[in-house]
Amino acid sequence: MFQLTAQKAKLSDVNPRAEKHGEDNMLACDLKFEVTAANDILSQFDPDLRAAFYYLNGHKTQPDLFETPGNLPDLRFPFIDKPLAWGKEFAGYRLEIAHGIDQSSAIFLDPVHVDGFRFEMQEGGTVVLTMRVQCHPDAPTIGMLCDKIQGDVELTLTPPPALPVGDDSDK
Repeated sequence: MFQLTAQKAKLSDVNPRAEKHGEDNMLACDLKFEVTAANDILSQFDPDLRAAFYYLNGHKTQPDLFETPGNLPDLRFPFIDKPLAWGKEFAGYRLEIAHGIDQSSAIFLDPVHVDGFRFEMQEGGTVVLTMRVQCHPDAPTIGMLCDKIQGDVELTLTPPPALPVGDDSDK
């Protein structure tokens, strides 16, 4: 299951908006993040995704790369020139953005909805992952998020706890 832990990312956009909840308006926000990571992040979306786009070509790579087990640094389709869209959505996640000097001052948003995934595969085994996080922050938190636009942040995205087998509480 997709998750990130203390991952360096760029907060490329903060879009505050209002959502209707019955007759009332509720503050909502779309956050756009860009994460540059090793291509094994693709395996969190599907176990076969990384091997579909990367392989090990001994004629092109550096000899020291062969010593890393499972390393797939070479693009299988180098002429794909646009990011690949991935339609999977994840609900009920918890977002933590490091802020201040310790965890007690971090920005916590729970629950959040994560979608809008785009994968930009790069030669050498790197993927630029872009995603949208939809959330409902309070007004002070919007200010802290806006202060981080176009800056690097450290984020943690935690999936919701799994329901025990046989638990039908969501019906």
